[in-house]
Amino acid sequence: MTNVSRSRRYKPQDLRLTLRRFPVRTLIFFAAILLSACGSVPQCARPLNRSVENSRPIYPEESRKRDEEGTVILKALVRKDGTACPVLVHESSGFERLDKAALAAVEQWTFMPAKKDGNPVDEWYFIPIPFKLTPQGTSK
Repeated sequence: MTNVSRSRRYKPQDLRLTLRRFPVRTLIFFAAILLSACGSVPQCARPLNRSVENSRPIYPEESRKRDEEGTVILKALVRKDGTACPVLVHESSGFERLDKAALAAVEQWTFMPAKKDGNPVDEWYFIPIPFKLTPQGTSK
């Protein structure tokens, strides 16, 4: 009688170690590919323009002092008129100040709404907002 080889059982820490190797944008990209196979594709919202009304979030001064960085992924319902309401934190940056700054900025933005049969419709979108300090201490 031959021994049946046991399949390796993955533990939760194995998945965490694997996920740490990839940047958040890469993981979002692969998640979108997997979901597209299921017929449910998350869409990234497109701001209407990069004018004053769609300015970058203000990097909180306290977060600068503490060298806090991260990416906030927001989930927003972009309405027919291009406004976003409600805007929710889908995935936190790990720092409440950064999350609040991202929320405050995106709530003021104007978006190009989704269209169905040529008519604007309300649609949920995922919006990644990166907070990264450059060596000079300015935000990107």
